[in-house]
Amino acid sequence: MDERHLLAAARSVERNPMRARLCARAQDWARSSAAAHVAGRDGALVAVQALLDMVPDREAFIGNGEDESFNELLRGHAGTGRTLGSDAFVERRLAPSRKRKKPGAKPQARDLYTGDYSARESGIE
Repeated sequence: MDERHLLAAARSVERNPMRARLCARAQDWARSSAAAHVAGRDGALVAVQALLDMVPDREAFIGNGEDESFNELLRGHAGTGRTLGSDAFVERRLAPSRKRKKPGAKPQARDLYTGDYSARESGIE
């Protein structure tokens, strides 16, 4: 993810307990990294400095409203395994073989007579 998408994803993840109405503030949820980020101290499972360098006022950052269009993009991208970021980011960071591709499985070769997948394609020798 590029920096813009990383920050939006971090905000979205830390706000999940609030969105689910499990707590009033993200930092009140015991299993969230939000408390460590707001306190500015590493927690048992999180090192906070990298995100603090990008966002000095974490409490205001977490408290900002939702960007529903981005949340939908993030949810839709989560199961694809594809890179999320601007086209420039994808071009700059990834090898040409990892650029965005059309969704869906690639067609496999089938035997013309039986309709079975070819032995080479299925891994059977």
